[in-house]
Amino acid sequence: MKRIATDNIDAALRHLAGFSRTQQASRDSRIFPGYYAPVLVVEDEQYVVKPMRYQCRIAGACELRC
Repeated sequence: MKRIATDNIDAALRHLAGFSRTQQASRDSRIFPGYYAPVLVVEDEQYVVKPMRYQCRIAGACELRC
């Protein structure tokens, strides 16, 4: 009998292994809602790379919940 969490643990370990990669993969060019991505911004007239993420909202959702 296989535990339910085994697949979740394996997926999390694969995800963590991606952080130590030094070569770019094709999936690195995609940005998904809720995930962090490097963004180049200007602060004090210098370029700075910051991790940022975005959230998708359904149109008009704020009026329903705010």
